[in-house]
Order: sequence, then C-alpha cells, then structure tokens
Amino acid sequence: MSLWQRLFGRGERPDPVAQALEDLGPMIGNARSLMMERDMMIPRRYYYFLMFVYGALDAYGDDKRFNESQVLGALLRYVRDVLKIDEGDIPTVLAHAQDYRGHEEGGKAFEAGREAYRRWQEGDRQGVYRLKEALSHLGPPSENF
Repeated sequence: MSLWQRLFGRGERPDPVAQALEDLGPMIGNARSLMMERDMMIPRRYYYFLMFVYGALDAYGDDKRFNESQVLGALLRYVRDVLKIDEGDIPTVLAHAQDYRGHEEGGKAFEAGREAYRRWQEGDRQGVYRLKEALSHLGPPSENF
C-alpha cells in the first residue's frame, strides 16, 4: 500500500476507544472477578468499581494520548456494552461517576485503577488486587445500603 493510500485512503481506521476496551479487557475482567455479584448491587461499591475502571482507562489514555472525551467514550462503552446499563440510565451513571471522582472515596478508587493499570503494564498481574483491598475498607455490604 502506498503512502498516499495509507494517509488518504478510505480504508478502515482503527477505533481507539474500542482498542482501549480490548486492551484493558483482561485487566478489568480480573478486577471484576474479585467482586462478589452482590457488590455490584450496592451503589457505593458499584461506583467504586466504576471509578477503578475509569482510572484504568484514564491511565491507558495517558499512554495513548487520549483526550478526556475519548476516555469518557471508553467508559461509556464499558458501561453500555459490558455492564449492560440501560441506554436511558447511562448519562446519569456517567455524571455520577464524574461527580464521585471529586470525592475522597471516588478519588482513591480512581487512583487505584490508575495504579493497577501501571502495574499491569509492568507485568505485575497482582495490581488488580488493589480493588479488593480498597473494597475491604468500605466495610461489609450491609453497611453500604
């Protein structure tokens, strides 16, 4: 393929948001497997997990030079395609996630996700256990209703 065709051709351009989810799928999947299904039913724990994912996507975005819209686009697709949130609820979920990031607890989860991604990139697959450690500080599920 000539340089002209590569630069100006109508071929398929890679979707960086889809690539982000594909690249981070194993790490996020491992992190989610550490949570009990009931954890995902408790809003506080659910949003903590979502902030962990948001942090991992943000760190990935730093590496790939994403802007904030691309990071949020990846989070939107994760919420829609993996967590299967109803389309009508997605704006509320994303707005709450962005708001929660500014709180101390949400900020810790966000940073835990960033750290887990960095450790994952270095080959340390134990980084996802930061989520489990962080969730243990939230107390038992009955305290979070």
